[in-house]
Amino acid sequence: MNNLNMPFRTIVGMSALFITYSYNDILLFSGELIVFANLLFFVLVALLLGELLLEKDETPPLLSWAILGAVFLAGINIRFKIKMMVFLSIAYVLMILLAWIRARKGMAIPAGRYMGPLVAAVITIAAIVLAATGVLNTYVLFGISLALVALECGVFLMRVRAHS
Repeated sequence: MNNLNMPFRTIVGMSALFITYSYNDILLFSGELIVFANLLFFVLVALLLGELLLEKDETPPLLSWAILGAVFLAGINIRFKIKMMVFLSIAYVLMILLAWIRARKGMAIPAGRYMGPLVAAVITIAAIVLAATGVLNTYVLFGISLALVALECGVFLMRVRAHS
Protein backbone atom coordinates (compact mmCIF):
# COMPACT_ATOMS: atom_id res chain seq x y z
CA MET A 1 0.00 0.00 0.00
CA ASN A 2 2.50 2.63 1.10
CA ASN A 3 5.43 2.92 3.47
CA LEU A 4 2.93 2.24 6.26
CA ASN A 5 2.14 -1.13 4.64
CA MET A 6 2.35 -3.35 7.72
CA PRO A 7 0.26 -1.17 10.06
CA PHE A 8 -2.32 -0.71 7.28
CA ARG A 9 -2.66 -4.46 6.79
CA THR A 10 -2.99 -4.92 10.54
CA ILE A 11 -5.70 -2.27 10.76
CA VAL A 12 -7.57 -3.91 7.84
CA GLY A 13 -7.46 -7.22 9.70
CA MET A 14 -8.61 -5.61 12.93
CA SER A 15 -11.42 -3.87 11.03
CA ALA A 16 -12.58 -7.23 9.70
CA LEU A 17 -12.60 -8.62 13.24
CA PHE A 18 -14.55 -5.64 14.63
CA ILE A 19 -17.08 -5.83 11.81
CA THR A 20 -17.55 -9.55 12.42
CA TYR A 21 -17.86 -8.98 16.16
CA SER A 22 -20.33 -6.11 15.79
CA TYR A 23 -22.50 -8.24 13.57
CA ASN A 24 -22.12 -11.65 15.18
CA ASP A 25 -25.81 -12.54 14.82
CA ILE A 26 -25.38 -12.64 11.03
CA LEU A 27 -24.72 -16.34 11.38
CA LEU A 28 -28.16 -16.96 12.89
CA PHE A 29 -30.30 -17.78 9.88
CA SER A 30 -34.00 -17.34 10.42
CA GLY A 31 -34.94 -17.79 6.78
CA GLU A 32 -36.01 -14.18 6.36
CA LEU A 33 -34.92 -12.39 3.22
CA ILE A 34 -33.46 -9.46 5.16
CA VAL A 35 -31.04 -11.83 6.92
CA PHE A 36 -29.78 -13.05 3.55
CA ALA A 37 -29.44 -9.46 2.36
CA ASN A 38 -27.44 -8.63 5.49
CA LEU A 39 -25.23 -11.65 4.88
CA LEU A 40 -24.59 -10.46 1.31
CA PHE A 41 -23.70 -6.98 2.60
CA PHE A 42 -21.30 -8.61 5.06
CA VAL A 43 -19.67 -10.51 2.17
CA LEU A 44 -19.48 -7.23 0.22
CA VAL A 45 -17.65 -5.48 3.04
CA ALA A 46 -15.28 -8.46 3.39
CA LEU A 47 -14.52 -8.31 -0.35
CA LEU A 48 -13.85 -4.58 -0.12
CA LEU A 49 -11.45 -5.17 2.78
CA GLY A 50 -9.73 -7.88 0.75
CA GLU A 51 -9.45 -5.49 -2.17
CA LEU A 52 -7.78 -2.94 0.10
CA LEU A 53 -5.15 -5.55 0.98
CA LEU A 54 -4.29 -5.89 -2.73
CA GLU A 55 -3.54 -2.18 -3.24
CA LYS A 56 -0.23 -1.23 -4.78
CA ASP A 57 2.54 0.85 -3.19
CA GLU A 58 1.74 3.95 -5.24
CA THR A 59 -1.64 4.50 -3.60
CA PRO A 60 -1.80 7.81 -1.70
CA PRO A 61 -1.86 6.96 2.02
CA LEU A 62 -4.58 9.46 2.90
CA LEU A 63 -6.88 8.03 0.24
CA SER A 64 -6.18 4.46 1.40
CA TRP A 65 -7.06 5.30 4.98
CA ALA A 66 -10.18 7.22 3.91
CA ILE A 67 -11.43 4.24 1.88
CA LEU A 68 -10.70 1.92 4.81
CA GLY A 69 -12.60 4.24 7.17
CA ALA A 70 -15.63 4.38 4.88
CA VAL A 71 -15.66 0.58 4.42
CA PHE A 72 -15.27 0.06 8.17
CA LEU A 73 -18.14 2.42 8.97
CA ALA A 74 -20.29 0.70 6.35
CA GLY A 75 -19.44 -2.67 7.88
CA ILE A 76 -20.40 -1.77 11.42
CA ASN A 77 -23.64 -0.15 10.19
CA ILE A 78 -24.98 -3.14 8.22
CA ARG A 79 -28.15 -3.12 10.30
CA PHE A 80 -28.82 0.53 9.48
CA LYS A 81 -29.31 0.44 5.73
CA ILE A 82 -29.25 4.15 4.89
CA LYS A 83 -26.07 4.78 6.91
CA MET A 84 -24.44 1.73 5.39
CA MET A 85 -25.33 2.82 1.85
CA VAL A 86 -23.99 6.33 2.48
CA PHE A 87 -20.65 4.97 3.68
CA LEU A 88 -20.48 2.46 0.82
CA SER A 89 -21.15 5.21 -1.72
CA ILE A 90 -18.40 7.33 -0.12
CA ALA A 91 -16.00 4.39 -0.38
CA TYR A 92 -16.89 3.81 -4.03
CA VAL A 93 -16.53 7.50 -4.89
CA LEU A 94 -13.09 7.49 -3.24
CA MET A 95 -12.16 4.42 -5.31
CA ILE A 96 -13.22 6.28 -8.45
CA LEU A 97 -11.05 9.21 -7.32
CA LEU A 98 -8.14 6.81 -6.83
CA ALA A 99 -8.54 5.43 -10.36
CA TRP A 100 -8.72 9.00 -11.72
CA ILE A 101 -5.52 9.96 -9.86
CA ARG A 102 -3.76 6.92 -11.28
CA ALA A 103 -4.99 7.73 -14.80
CA ARG A 104 -3.72 11.32 -14.43
CA LYS A 105 -0.29 9.96 -13.48
CA GLY A 106 -0.25 8.02 -16.74
CA MET A 107 -0.75 4.56 -15.27
CA ALA A 108 -2.62 1.97 -17.30
CA ILE A 109 -5.96 1.41 -15.59
CA PRO A 110 -8.06 -1.67 -16.48
CA ALA A 111 -11.71 -0.89 -17.16
CA GLY A 112 -12.85 -2.80 -14.07
CA ARG A 113 -10.81 -0.55 -11.80
CA TYR A 114 -13.01 2.45 -12.52
CA MET A 115 -16.17 0.97 -14.04
CA GLY A 116 -16.80 -1.40 -11.11
CA PRO A 117 -16.76 1.34 -8.45
CA LEU A 118 -18.67 3.67 -10.79
CA VAL A 119 -21.53 1.20 -11.26
CA ALA A 120 -21.48 0.34 -7.54
CA ALA A 121 -21.61 4.03 -6.60
CA VAL A 122 -24.63 4.52 -8.87
CA ILE A 123 -26.35 1.49 -7.30
CA THR A 124 -25.70 2.66 -3.73
CA ILE A 125 -26.79 6.23 -4.46
CA ALA A 126 -29.97 4.86 -6.09
CA ALA A 127 -30.56 2.77 -2.93
CA ILE A 128 -30.19 5.92 -0.80
CA VAL A 129 -32.75 7.72 -2.98
CA LEU A 130 -35.11 4.73 -2.80
CA ALA A 131 -34.76 4.58 0.98
CA ALA A 132 -35.37 8.31 1.31
CA THR A 133 -38.54 8.08 -0.77
CA GLY A 134 -39.78 5.01 1.12
CA VAL A 135 -39.70 2.66 -1.87
CA LEU A 136 -36.85 0.48 -0.59
CA ASN A 137 -38.46 -2.76 0.56
CA THR A 138 -36.85 -6.08 1.45
CA TYR A 139 -36.99 -7.49 -2.07
CA VAL A 140 -35.37 -4.44 -3.63
CA LEU A 141 -32.74 -4.42 -0.88
CA PHE A 142 -31.97 -8.08 -1.52
CA GLY A 143 -31.63 -7.38 -5.25
CA ILE A 144 -29.30 -4.46 -4.56
CA SER A 145 -27.16 -6.54 -2.21
CA LEU A 146 -26.99 -9.37 -4.76
CA ALA A 147 -26.00 -6.96 -7.55
CA LEU A 148 -23.30 -5.29 -5.45
CA VAL A 149 -21.80 -8.60 -4.33
CA ALA A 150 -21.76 -9.96 -7.89
CA LEU A 151 -20.12 -6.79 -9.14
CA GLU A 152 -17.56 -6.73 -6.34
CA CYS A 153 -16.76 -10.44 -6.83
CA GLY A 154 -15.92 -9.71 -10.46
CA VAL A 155 -13.73 -6.74 -9.56
CA PHE A 156 -12.06 -8.66 -6.74
CA LEU A 157 -11.27 -11.67 -8.97
CA MET A 158 -9.87 -9.30 -11.60
CA ARG A 159 -7.65 -7.73 -8.94
CA VAL A 160 -6.47 -11.11 -7.65
CA ARG A 161 -5.52 -12.20 -11.18
CA ALA A 162 -3.67 -8.95 -11.79
CA HIS A 163 -1.91 -9.17 -8.44
CA SER A 164 -0.56 -12.69 -8.93
